[in-house]
Amino acid sequence: MSKTDEDLKQKSFLNLVLTGRRLLMIEQFQRARHIFTSALEFQPEDKECLIGRSKCYMNEGRLRKALQDAELSLRHDKSFPEVSVGA
Repeated sequence: MSKTDEDLKQKSFLNLVLTGRRLLMIEQFQRARHIFTSALEFQPEDKECLIGRSKCYMNEGRLRKALQDAELSLRHDKSFPEVSVGA
């Protein structure tokens, strides 16, 4: 993959993350969840996206899914503060 393709993928990922955060802040949980899921297609282990999606699931009452994403976010960093304080 060329440098330009990598740059485009990174910009797309960052745009998705920012959009997901904004939607989460205005309590558009279903839309935010879909955006975070799209971002995770670019970077499947991104902790911030996993926690963002976990928060969406939690607010939708889908607690098992919320827990799964929270656990995934800890897989590589057991001290990730967003999860340690209860997302």
